[in-house]
Amino acid sequence: MLNDQYDVSQGTRTVSSGPGFSAVVSTLSNNELVAENGYFKEDFYWNTALTVQGGNYLDQYNGHSDAERGYHYHVTAREENGKLIPAFPYTVGDRFAGELQSNALTSCGGRLPGGPGRG
Repeated sequence: MLNDQYDVSQGTRTVSSGPGFSAVVSTLSNNELVAENGYFKEDFYWNTALTVQGGNYLDQYNGHSDAERGYHYHVTAREENGKLIPAFPYTVGDRFAGELQSNALTSCGGRLPGGPGRG
């Protein structure tokens, strides 16, 4: 398992618990699924080398900027019969760009990442 999914250079560690590949696991809603490679959020990591290249590469928050939409996040999807269907892991990261305002439970807006108080 990666020590830090945002910094691959920190290496991996062996874990003593958890399912192996091909193990059948139960979700919280009692669905049984096969734990194949890519099943768990921890199977994914952010590659800094790609973000540095710019363009369509996503940052550590699973987002990027473009001229049409500004900064925005992406979700994982698969195509089925010409339609995009949300797919696991949905978003790769558990972190978000910017910071919430001190009195906010949530905040939305068209600002670039960083938010109040960020340099």
